Amino acid sequence: MTILCWVYYDEKGGPDGPIFNYYTGDRYGVHLWVVNRLFYAYFNHDRAYDSRTLLHHTSLAGGWKFIGASYDNETGEIKLWAEGALKQTRNMGANKQLGTQGSVRMGVRKDDESLKNHVIRTIENVNDDFCHALCFMEYNCVSFNVKVTGGPGTSTICELNNSTHHANLGDLQTLQNSIYHGVTENPCDKSLCQHSSTCQAGFTDKGYRCLCGSGFCVPQPVILFPLNAEYQTRDIKNRTAPGIPSGVSLAPGPNGEKDGSYEFFGNANSFIEFPNSPGGALDVRYSMTILCWVYYDEKRGPRGPIFEYNTGGKYGVYLWVLNRLFLAKLIDRAFSYSRHYLRHTSLARGWKFVGASYDNETGEIKLWADGAFKRTRKMNAGVELATQGNVRMGVRKNDHRLKNHVIRTIENINEDFCGAMCFMEYNCVSFNVKVTSGPGTSTICELNNCTHHANLGDLQKLENSIYHGITENPCDESLCQHSSTCQAGFTDKGYRCLCGSGFCGEHCETAGNSCKKIKAILGEEAINGIYFLIQDGVKFEVSW
Repeated sequence: MTILCWVYYDEKGGPDGPIFNYYTGDRYGVHLWVVNRLFYAYFNHDRAYDSRTLLHHTSLAGGWKFIGASYDNETGEIKLWAEGALKQTRNMGANKQLGTQGSVRMGVRKDDESLKNHVIRTIENVNDDFCHALCFMEYNCVSFNVKVTGGPGTSTICELNNSTHHANLGDLQTLQNSIYHGVTENPCDKSLCQHSSTCQAGFTDKGYRCLCGSGFCVPQPVILFPLNAEYQTRDIKNRTAPGIPSGVSLAPGPNGEKDGSYEFFGNANSFIEFPNSPGGALDVRYSMTILCWVYYDEKRGPRGPIFEYNTGGKYGVYLWVLNRLFLAKLIDRAFSYSRHYLRHTSLARGWKFVGASYDNETGEIKLWADGAFKRTRKMNAGVELATQGNVRMGVRKNDHRLKNHVIRTIENINEDFCGAMCFMEYNCVSFNVKVTSGPGTSTICELNNCTHHANLGDLQKLENSIYHGITENPCDESLCQHSSTCQAGFTDKGYRCLCGSGFCGEHCETAGNSCKKIKAILGEEAINGIYFLIQDGVKFEVSW
């Protein structure tokens, strides 16, 4: 069938009403409507009257409009037209018998009605249009009643509802001097949002959105590992090989559910390895988002991988705990060890829901924690990510030590205290913790002034030794000039330059050979006065 008509819509007459409406008893058949000033077509199939096959588009304001809707029984396609142009299409299934057996009405509905039992808010003395505007601004409002009270001092009452008549026909009552305005279709009536989430109508191009509860925020993921007793290390849809567990055990989940997670014990033999290869299910390569629940036990140490791609000893994209902070690093497929990383949010004190994302189109990387956006940074657009290797959850399997860069050694302190000592030492950017064997076992803390990134040949395997290097050391790039000293961990750039005598500037790039020039570099006004200079350790006074 095809329905075509000319319509002149008077906005002052109200926002809703039928243009051409099949109607049998108290049930609507196929109909064209004005809904919230938009042209709206609704097709009921199999004479069941409760189908959700609808289209809405095109404001009817601003004069005459030539509009139409059609259904093709052979293809199942329905279409919406306005001013001779196709506006929207959808498939409702072929060979449907339409609800066209009832009388047809053009114009407003004949019964005064009110939807009871679903009022979430009442506002007095507002007109029909303003009541509709209030419903639009209230997320959970999907219909409203406008009631006119009789007698002296006549007034209006606006009632906002969180449901419609479609799912609650028994609650739609006839009530004189009351007008019920329900969206012709409320997608939330279909219970599309799962796991006790909240459905809100009127959002997104689907006409609704789901406000997910804790732990349910990823629509149609590429891979989903529940990591619980039911699925163990399998993907929920078996899209990739199951993970290979080693030295892990089931533990309570984020909501206290029995066997709802896996516990890792912080040693070289406690991990889960997920097989992967180039082009495999885990090789997402372009845009990606990683989300997970993490319970971090501070007693186990300050660092370790949460989810880490690894190819032949080269790290790819990974999420880590680093000095108790959640850290994400996005590395390209050539393993160039670029500086595209983010870190934020302490993982201490209970379960945390964390994630990181990369948008291949915009180049933006983001860090998330407990549903809140925490930090962003620009990476180049169009980068192909290093996601072709196996994925490991748990600690690294090889013990390492960085040699040739030790600037200080402290004996008999634990790993945490060694990290604190490195933090307080300006020139320390990594450290080794070695455990001596035999009688009188002790630990040795070594502070380093370099990391493995610029000195891969100095990273040696050494049993009972743990190397802790910051994920990147900006001082490895030799940014500070003229033999100045680079110190990591300062300023918003992550480093600072300590300039030698006679040089100044952000990177000690400028020779300051006069008071005037030094003042200009510092952004200060150069005025006449008395200044003190130091040359060869001798301080003397000059006037200018």
